[in-house]
Amino acid sequence: MNVNEILEKKIIENYLEEFKEFEPYHYYISQLSKKNIFDIIQERYVQYILSKNILDRKYIIEYLKQKILSLKIFFIGKILHRIFQDSLDMDDIKIEAKVEVIFPSKRIPKYIKISGRADIVDYNNETVYELKTISERIFNEISEPFYEHILQANAYAYILGFKNYSIIYISKSNYVFKEFKLNVKEELYEKIVENANIVAEIEYNVLNLEKQ
Repeated sequence: MNVNEILEKKIIENYLEEFKEFEPYHYYISQLSKKNIFDIIQERYVQYILSKNILDRKYIIEYLKQKILSLKIFFIGKILHRIFQDSLDMDDIKIEAKVEVIFPSKRIPKYIKISGRADIVDYNNETVYELKTISERIFNEISEPFYEHILQANAYAYILGFKNYSIIYISKSNYVFKEFKLNVKEELYEKIVENANIVAEIEYNVLNLEKQ
């Protein structure tokens, strides 16, 4: 096994540990920010079959190998978070601050919980900072933040009652960064809520989760 294979194995194990829990009608904001609703449903289903041991683990690993590039970026992001956590030891700044809200579904007789961990929360200036590692090519081309990243950071800030947030893109080749400062919009948060309601209805009817 070469170094790259060892790294990929570690990254996949990390992902499996992070996402092995499946709680009905509880969704991560990062999941709900995906452009395609079917991508959200697919990721939720992977969590579901992991929790129920429906498929042999090797099939899940093969599926994750196809997504290894995005998983590597996710893994690098976690390392950067730890670096920031070590360097930002201040009472008014929190790293990976937990954010969650519970509300009644508009489509089924259940409550929905959405949650996540904002990368950096500056309570003094009431600003959320979301860090994203990207390839050098994309970094050089980017002139505005990606829509799914806007949805995610906007939701964190909205739930916290803030009016501002920043998305910081970091080149994974040389670690230079670009920052985009944005204002919170309620309609963007409502898009997250809408996605949660759609996925909840599918799980309620297709996965037969109404008794859970």
